[in-house]
Amino acid sequence: MTDLYLFIFFNDQISKDYFFINMQYLLNKNCIFNLKKIRFISLTIKNITMKTLLKLACLLLMLTACEGDQGPPGPPGFDGVNFVGQSFERTIDFTSANNYEEYIQIPLTIELLPTDMILTYILWEQDPVTGNDVWRLLPQIVYTDSGEEFQYNYDYGFDEVRLFIDAPVTFNFNNLPSAATQNQTFRFVILPVDFVNSTNLDVTNFDNVMQYVQ
Repeated sequence: MTDLYLFIFFNDQISKDYFFINMQYLLNKNCIFNLKKIRFISLTIKNITMKTLLKLACLLLMLTACEGDQGPPGPPGFDGVNFVGQSFERTIDFTSANNYEEYIQIPLTIELLPTDMILTYILWEQDPVTGNDVWRLLPQIVYTDSGEEFQYNYDYGFDEVRLFIDAPVTFNFNNLPSAATQNQTFRFVILPVDFVNSTNLDVTNFDNVMQYVQ
């Protein structure tokens, strides 16, 4: 910052001393003129009127300002992607004993809001080339060798998710192979609804979704 030069005129030495005494008092009160940025050049002249002194005082006030202590630094910003979602996994069995459905409680470590949505993905397979897990968003339809079909589906309340196998009333669940019912792994992703809507996030793309999940 460029130094500010103020020419202050006094009609006697007493007035000049009084002025600087008051300036030092205000400085000690942390309400004022930053004397480090202002260079005062005082001149003592005779026969100066009170009206002129008042004008000079007003000019000084207009050219200076109160200064306080520097505030604390703000919180650091996000580096890269802003994580807004949370997720967890469960592996379950669909059996006749549980009527081919399972209720999953959302862990207490996950903070839930009424405006959150829950997406559920099933571990479908492993990519034969890369070996990476392939996840698909529910519901997912499966066609059997006999030409029938069923689907993995879900619904959810505020703090739980229901996983189930859905099929027509004529479907024979006893014909389901164990590979379709045992050790089925699911990934549950909790995201704010407004975030999904505002970003036009393709929730069918598991890899894209997981970029925003801790």
